[in-house]
Amino acid sequence: MYYNRVCQRLILDAFDYFLISSFITSNLARYLKGYLAEKASMERLKNSIIKKSSLTTSEVLKLPHKLSSKELKIKKIYMIA
Repeated sequence: MYYNRVCQRLILDAFDYFLISSFITSNLARYLKGYLAEKASMERLKNSIIKKSSLTTSEVLKLPHKLSSKELKIKKIYMIA
C-alpha cells in the first residue's frame, strides 16, 4: 500500500488485498469456531427450549384443531422434555 501523491489517494495492490482477506477470514473463523462449538450450541438450544416453555405455560392453551403442525410438534417435544 502506498500513497499516490499525484492522485492524492491510497493505492492498494494485490498483496494488500491478500492481507485484508486473510485478516477477515481469520476473524470470521474464530467467531464461527466459538459459535458452532457443540457446547455453545447445546446451551443456546437449552435456553431456547426454556424460553419457549415458559411462554407456553403462561398462555392459555389453544385447542388442538387450531394449532399448526409445527406448533403441535413443538408441544409434543415439550411434553417429552
